[in-house]
Amino acid sequence: MRMKYISLSLFTLLLATGMCFYSCNKKAGNEKQAQSLTSSKDVLTPDTALYGSLGEGTGMSCVEIITHTGDTLTLNKINEQTGYAGTLLGGTEHYGDSLTITTDSNRENIITLVNIKTLTKEWQTNPDSITLKLNPDGSIHLKRNGKQWNHWKMWNTQLILGQQKEGELSECDTFEIRELNQDSLVIANPNNMLKFYKK
Repeated sequence: MRMKYISLSLFTLLLATGMCFYSCNKKAGNEKQAQSLTSSKDVLTPDTALYGSLGEGTGMSCVEIITHTGDTLTLNKINEQTGYAGTLLGGTEHYGDSLTITTDSNRENIITLVNIKTLTKEWQTNPDSITLKLNPDGSIHLKRNGKQWNHWKMWNTQLILGQQKEGELSECDTFEIRELNQDSLVIANPNNMLKFYKK
């Protein structure tokens, strides 16, 4: 009789443990799904990039940016201590172009620079002719593989595409800009790589 109670207790313990694991796994899945649907500012690291326009002090070895807060900074294209060259996407030939730049912690050396004026052209893919137009007001109309995006923003020199509803950006996809020049744009994340050409 005692063995029967022990077996019953053991069965109850195993059942409770199994339910606990199932509950935790289900909760983790729900949290992951909820996180993917929250606004980008909640799920991304803080945006520490500089935003501004290309200054006339830009030369062969440095970039001058006049930030939106009114500061003028001169940044090295190549880190003299490490020899690491920053990634320059979209060119630095035209003074006044809108830029976003990530830098090292000292705000002395460029890590990545994106020319937003070059980025906000009208692009299309080949051969399926998907059109991408990043409007200056942050709006976008893009459908691909059943997904639809209506808003874009830059965040630490990465391109965020998402759905904006009631002022919040949700269902976001984050893309690294791999290539950007006057004729082509390549963006990628672990699930997609999209190559666009100037329309």
